[in-house]
Amino acid sequence: GERALEMVRRQLPDLILLDHSLPGRTGADIAAELKGDAALRKIPIVMMTAHTYGAVGRRARDAGVDGFLSKPCDPHRVLQEVERYLAA
Repeated sequence: GERALEMVRRQLPDLILLDHSLPGRTGADIAAELKGDAALRKIPIVMMTAHTYGAVGRRARDAGVDGFLSKPCDPHRVLQEVERYLAA
């Protein structure tokens, strides 16, 4: 989780695909921190998780996640989400 934050701050990606289950912190925690940073908040974040949408999905949305994909993900669905956010 911490390494992901460092990498995003260094590289400023166009899109972030973020798993919910990370060492030390959840993807929702990471998303909330990224969305709370004025320099990073406009980067779209798509949460990918094996957890059902329920509580994890609500935490992800509350954290500001832009999209949500349940794993296992169909590769075509992942590409659709990437195209959707990069085209915007």
